[in-house]
Amino acid sequence: MQPLSEHIADDRSQLFVGRQNECDWVRTWLRSFDPPTQIVAITGMGGVGKSTLLARLLEIGQTHHAITVWIDARTCYRTPRRFLESLPDRFQHWQRMTGPRPPLMLAIDNYEELDVLETWLKEVFLPGLPATGVLLLLASRPNVYAPWVLDPGWQRRVHLWPLGDFSPEETEDYLSRRQWPANDLAVARRLAERHPLSLAVLSEARRRRPSTNPLELEALVRESLSVRLLREVTDPDLEPLVEALSLLRDADLTRLERVLETRISPRRYAALKRLSFVKRTAINTVSLHDLAVTHLFRDFQQRDPKRLDHLRHRAVQVLLDEWDQSDAGKRGALAQHLLWVCRDVLQEGTHYADLTDAAPELEVSGYRASDYPWLRTLIAAWPRQSLPLAPPEALALFDIIADQFPSAIRVTREASGRPVAVFVALPLYDRTLELIRAFHPVVADRLLAFDHAIGHSGSEDANTLFNVLSGFDFQQKRYTAETLLGVVARDQLSFQVGVLGLLILTNPDLKAFLRRLGYQSQPFPVSHPPVADEELFILDLRHQHFGAWIQSLLRQLRPTHPGIRVEDVRYVLDHWSDARKLGAGALAQRLQLPAEDLRQLIQEGLAADPPAPLTARDARVLQETFFSGDRTVWQHAERLHVSRATYYRYLEKSLTHLATWLESKMRRF
Repeated sequence: MQPLSEHIADDRSQLFVGRQNECDWVRTWLRSFDPPTQIVAITGMGGVGKSTLLARLLEIGQTHHAITVWIDARTCYRTPRRFLESLPDRFQHWQRMTGPRPPLMLAIDNYEELDVLETWLKEVFLPGLPATGVLLLLASRPNVYAPWVLDPGWQRRVHLWPLGDFSPEETEDYLSRRQWPANDLAVARRLAERHPLSLAVLSEARRRRPSTNPLELEALVRESLSVRLLREVTDPDLEPLVEALSLLRDADLTRLERVLETRISPRRYAALKRLSFVKRTAINTVSLHDLAVTHLFRDFQQRDPKRLDHLRHRAVQVLLDEWDQSDAGKRGALAQHLLWVCRDVLQEGTHYADLTDAAPELEVSGYRASDYPWLRTLIAAWPRQSLPLAPPEALALFDIIADQFPSAIRVTREASGRPVAVFVALPLYDRTLELIRAFHPVVADRLLAFDHAIGHSGSEDANTLFNVLSGFDFQQKRYTAETLLGVVARDQLSFQVGVLGLLILTNPDLKAFLRRLGYQSQPFPVSHPPVADEELFILDLRHQHFGAWIQSLLRQLRPTHPGIRVEDVRYVLDHWSDARKLGAGALAQRLQLPAEDLRQLIQEGLAADPPAPLTARDARVLQETFFSGDRTVWQHAERLHVSRATYYRYLEKSLTHLATWLESKMRRF
């Protein structure tokens, strides 16, 4: 009868994905004659699959008749004697063998817990093992192997294997092996972002409860990963630094100190850089791992929204100070950074584009000749261009622009280099205006009527960008439409520095999105036959500092005046049926509303399709908590299909959103 261990190994092998190079290296070592003793050091952030890879490598060793030993360093007493006592009997049996011995694979998980034994391991324990036939596999979050690599006696025997997220192909393979629906791959990528632990949590939740909606799946992933990451931050002094990095795209020591308004010691900064989810992005510059940014930022949003707003305003001011001291060549990157810092504020109330998805595997850059056939396909398939042309004319225009004005083309590419979006914005001056006239005389005339200076300027004087062509690949399954639109929107907004941005629109969702970003509009009928609601959308930053525009949006979308307190909102909901208490409460007094009018106002906010920033989930949580009868917290959580901890976070966020919406209404009273 086959033992259970073999069944478990078979199941693991069938579901194991990726890490092919690492597995092949171990197979090669095992097949070698009398292979030299080697050390493999596996590093990576929490949940990236270090322990899973160790288990898989030991399974490979077993199929090659190696003696395999696993130790979790967290269970070892940190003395040489206790370490030796923790080694299992089969290690002792292997040591006592005479004659030819099978290879030994010794795996130590969470190796960083043995830091005090490092010298003893390096100078006493390992030198006592044979020079051949031993493979030591060490797994740790931080890279703690500098003493090994710098030691001339060891450096040829040490191999560093930093683990990253799965590739897009590995992610799809992982999900397909777990029966994830093929048409939902983009949703899974958005929720888990190719991180192995997140994918495991996501697929297991879907397996256990197939009807779980994306919001609940997202909460499960975020909760599990945030706990795993924050468990590593054992020093309270590091928490503010992690919070700041969750907001910023990247930072050096000076930028962090200015945002946090405090001095950061070299020891503290070095400890930050040792965290497994912190990476170096340039000399003396650090950022969070892409997935850590997503989940730790959302955790920060829910845990302390007031502190987040304070840090955001500080970060904006610091970046604007850097702006004033930088040359023009660096301001595009700073514009992108400012937009990233404000991503959640700009996102509120709109679902057209996702400005909060970092989408690190997507690159936006200039046109390459190899893009040509892909871009023609995207443009031909796009239903409505800003310059209203039929597909054949749009392609003819693109051919001329690619030949004569290639710098006007911005291309979004996936990791393989394949274009998935294109956005073409012509600088308007005499030559480009004549090109537009050749394809659409009415638009050219209307643009001249809008700004006569366009027709009399040369390329060096052009300060107006007019979007003429676009195309997006919404058929691919890796990225949602909202993610692609958000990446392109952030890129294009960073090009609005010191220019007038124009585009002609009919899409009501895109109109609402751009109005939220400060665009103005006016009727602009140019099509024949006429098209309803054709408008010119305008963002004029020719005479306005980009930073002033950002700050004006923050003031408009997230006012900093003393707001309505969450506890006052909760008081109203707790005393909903008592008109006397409602009328005497702080909220009714501040809004100067009688109890019945206050009830009607709040019911408007809790409608089935609630106003921003309230969401349908907010309305559902508040209805369940305050209007569904006398239930316990556990019962509320169960009815909402979430854990108790997640329920509390949802409730706090819902009350905060209701208070924010009431603030916006307050100006009318």
